[in-house]
Amino acid sequence: MSSTSNFSEKIAARLAALKQRFAANRIDGRDDRQFTTVAGQPPSQRILFVCMGNICRSPLAEAIARGLAQQQGLATKLTFDSAGTHGHLHHGSAPDQRAQRVGARHGYDLSKMRARPVVAADFERFDRILALDAANLAELKRHCPSANHGKLALFLDYADSIEVKDVPDPYYGTEDGFERVLELCEHAARGLLSQLAREPGSTIAKATV
Repeated sequence: MSSTSNFSEKIAARLAALKQRFAANRIDGRDDRQFTTVAGQPPSQRILFVCMGNICRSPLAEAIARGLAQQQGLATKLTFDSAGTHGHLHHGSAPDQRAQRVGARHGYDLSKMRARPVVAADFERFDRILALDAANLAELKRHCPSANHGKLALFLDYADSIEVKDVPDPYYGTEDGFERVLELCEHAARGLLSQLAREPGSTIAKATV
C-alpha cells in the first residue's frame, strides 16, 4: 500500500473520530462539572433552563432566576444553569448582545455566561429541567431516560397568571422581543421560587414574591 493511501486512511480515521466526539458532546455527551452554591455547599435544588441555542432565552431565564433568588436570600439553597438542545451550534459563545443589553437594563448580568449543549449527565444531576417552549421540551423527552421524565417541564408552567406556555424565540426579531422574554421569565421565576418554598419538606425559606 502506498504512503499516500496510508495518509488518506489516517485522515479519514481522524475525521471519523472527531465526528464521533462532536456528536458525543451533544445531548448524549458527558459533563462532570460539580455544582455548589455561593456558600460552597451542595444546593438543595439544581435547576436547568433549556432553549435551543443557549444564547437568548435560557441565559435570561438563568440570570433572572438567580437574581430573584439572591434578592430573596436563597442563594445558599439553589443553583441555576442553562443549556441548549442545539447548544453545540454556539458552544462557548456569549449570550446574544440584545439579551445582555435587556438583562443589564433590568439589573441582570449575563456577560460571564457561555453557551453549552445539554449533556446526558444533566438528566441525573439536575432536580428540575425547564424548557422554554414545547419544541425543546419534546427534544429533551427524546433523550431523557424515562426514569427522569418527571424532572422535565415547561418554565411557563410556573407562571399561573399567563396563558401562553411557550417563551417566544426573539432571535430573528427586535430588542422588544427580548423585553417580552424577560417579562415572561420574571413571572415564571417568581412562581418557581414560590412553588419550591411550598413543597412538603422543603428546606427553602418561603420566598417573598
